[in-house]
Amino acid sequence: MAGLPALGCRPGNGLRRGQYRRQGGRIDGAFGGASAGTTLDWFGTVRGRVGALVTPNALLYVTGGWAYGHTTTSASAALLGVGAATSVGRNQNGWTVGGGLEYALNSWLSFKTEYLYLDLGTATLVSGTAGGIPFSLGEKATAHTVKAGFNIKLGDLGGWMH
Repeated sequence: MAGLPALGCRPGNGLRRGQYRRQGGRIDGAFGGASAGTTLDWFGTVRGRVGALVTPNALLYVTGGWAYGHTTTSASAALLGVGAATSVGRNQNGWTVGGGLEYALNSWLSFKTEYLYLDLGTATLVSGTAGGIPFSLGEKATAHTVKAGFNIKLGDLGGWMH
């Protein structure tokens, strides 16, 4: 997986753009081959948070809720020099869970580090029957993220913006 540039705002919204690449698999042979994979193009979350103060300035918390994002699933195959490829992009819904630590540096500034696991379900690329046998090609879209940053509490800047 590659790192993402991140853009977010608080409370309640964290928007991530970029690409997470997950190869679904590859089959090769002397006469041909096949591959499939899913890219998580972007995602966002709507979460709640519950925590406990472990020191007067440090909040240890768990978080979870709804996750949404856009995935692109693609597959290609070749046999004896003849190839085929397909790609499907879709919006998906799922869930997220994680935890973090937020440390108050003063009354209006805190530092936060957080881990999230994201599950957007399974993206089906193609399904049907071949010779009376049902088949389906799909891939589960998941991601692990770790982020760190600063939070500014607006409305309690102690004269900083006056």
